Amino acid sequence: MLLKTQVIVNPESDKGRTGKRWKFIKESLKNFIKEFKYEFTEKPLQATEISRAAIKEGSELIVGVGGDGTMNEIANGFYESKRIINPQAALGIVPSGTGSDFTRSLNIPLRLKNALKVVTQAPSSWIDIGTQDIVGPWPKGGGFL
Repeated sequence: MLLKTQVIVNPESDKGRTGKRWKFIKESLKNFIKEFKYEFTEKPLQATEISRAAIKEGSELIVGVGGDGTMNEIANGFYESKRIINPQAALGIVPSGTGSDFTRSLNIPLRLKNALKVVTQAPSSWIDIGTQDIVGPWPKGGGFL
């Protein structure tokens, strides 16, 4: 099955290594996903904008190349006004972050080839999301309690 695919790349993830490895990552993606569009993020929250626009334009698979922050932004793009845009759209993860804790929690392999097998061969599954509002007053010096 050929899905309309948008790849969102955070070249600054993994301390800038993602941008340096992009040519290799792109060629690997071509081995698993024959046709896709890709776009680089250049500023905070841009991955949300790209993801949302791609889904509205009919993308069925959004593949994030980056770390936890990038995946969070992309996932937020699946929603508009607290409603999912297309419940059939899926998020694929190519881990390329410093810690990739979210990826690890989903048991997605960190090695590129194995992660791409999961993106293209594993069945989709729903995961819970939640929201949290953080309000002050902040403790002296800021931060969380």
